[in-house]
Amino acid sequence: AAFAEPIINSLKMSLIASVASLVFALPTAYLLVRVKFTGRRLLSLLVLIPSALPGTVLGISFATSFNRPSFMTAGMVLVGSFWILPIIYFLRNIPLVVRSVQASLEQFDDTLEQASRTLGASFWYTFRRVLIPLVWPGALSGTAMAFATSLGEFVVSILVYVPSSKPISVEIASQLRYFHLGSAAVYGLILIVLTGMSLLLSWRLAGLDSKPLSGLR
Repeated sequence: AAFAEPIINSLKMSLIASVASLVFALPTAYLLVRVKFTGRRLLSLLVLIPSALPGTVLGISFATSFNRPSFMTAGMVLVGSFWILPIIYFLRNIPLVVRSVQASLEQFDDTLEQASRTLGASFWYTFRRVLIPLVWPGALSGTAMAFATSLGEFVVSILVYVPSSKPISVEIASQLRYFHLGSAAVYGLILIVLTGMSLLLSWRLAGLDSKPLSGLR
């Protein structure tokens, strides 16, 4: 049980962060591609900022900003809690998933949406039955890539992780520190396998996204 704990921790935190990134990316990418409004370029820039920040800057910023209760955290102290890493992984994944959804949206013309609306469908019905099936392969591809990235994230993890929810990347470093080379090698192999499976899934889904109209029913 102790051996599997870092693996389970990484899987849970990466899954939470990736799903949150997907939920955030769908409406954000739609705004960037389909809606013309003042501040669209600013929103596009803000989406890209997490990818430009070094992991050390992000980790230290979180450690100093959320070590006391605040309005932003609903009165909770994030530092020292399980949620600090999923939130940081989520921020790191935003550019990747948003760009994946955005690329999928840009592949088809908005006349498909207009046709649905002309036939009497509401915006939310069109979004759910027309847009989502079209962008779903690309969106899941970006989510799988974000999941793989979160699994191997080390720089941010080592700065703010909690011992009770130590991720696998930090556990590998811990095992090497104590010269437990066999355990470190096993953890490393497991991480490679999990990352490889995520990347393979992302690649397969990206192949499906090359034929977006096949998602329509």
